[in-house]
Amino acid sequence: MPSMNKRRKSAALAVQAVLAGLLLAAATAPAQAQNGTPPSQAQAQLEQQALDSAAMAAPLLDKIDAGGSVTDQEVKDARIGLLEPIMLVKAAYRRETDAIEVRYVQEVMALKPQLMLSTAYLASPALRSQTRSQLGPWKQAIAAYKVQMEAANARGLRGIKATEPLFPASVYQPIARGFGRAVRLNGDFVASLVASEAAVVTGVAALLDLLDATNPQDYVFEQDPAPRLLFRDQAILNRYNQLLNSVKSASQESAKAKARLSQALVTPDARPGAQSRP
Repeated sequence: MPSMNKRRKSAALAVQAVLAGLLLAAATAPAQAQNGTPPSQAQAQLEQQALDSAAMAAPLLDKIDAGGSVTDQEVKDARIGLLEPIMLVKAAYRRETDAIEVRYVQEVMALKPQLMLSTAYLASPALRSQTRSQLGPWKQAIAAYKVQMEAANARGLRGIKATEPLFPASVYQPIARGFGRAVRLNGDFVASLVASEAAVVTGVAALLDLLDATNPQDYVFEQDPAPRLLFRDQAILNRYNQLLNSVKSASQESAKAKARLSQALVTPDARPGAQSRP
């Protein structure tokens, strides 16, 4: 599986991109009063403060856009004003989800999945046994990643909800909608990644089963001109290729998830009412 390392790095970057791009989704757009009624002077002042605060937060968001992490102290030192409670929640959410992503990638890469489907590993009963022993920990890592991300999403939404009493509806609601959409997109990405990783594990196990059940006399491992397995039974070869292709297809699903997130970032619906930062 030579492309797996690159695939996991892309997955981590995709999570960073969607969260960074949607952190202050609607805070940069002036709100409208219901039924077209002009806002009161006090409400208009608060809305202007929200715009000014969003502008002050721009360097923090630029740092996040570049893949960096923003601490609570950085938010406080930036003195962004009105939206500081919102930014604290969002910065904490990013730190948590980034940490979960990095931890998962590290746990899986420690299993050396890029070797699991190499021809040399598949040809060796001992190395196949080693690979099989690593599938359990991989499954556990997938399950833990899913649970941790879902918990982080729930905490982020609760954190934003807790700030509601601090703002008028015209300021809070568009921000909450933008953050809610970011969390939903992250949830969709996580679900897709978990499904594709689980499918990879299942496919690898099926390949191991196939080769373990095949008489060693029925296949030959050759290294010249390139490492390859030669099967004497066409039916076994067909099944081998079918399983290998299914693993490759599952491996590509996280890249497709990244593409969907990238498309969401450039779709107007992904940033309701948003305008360019002042």
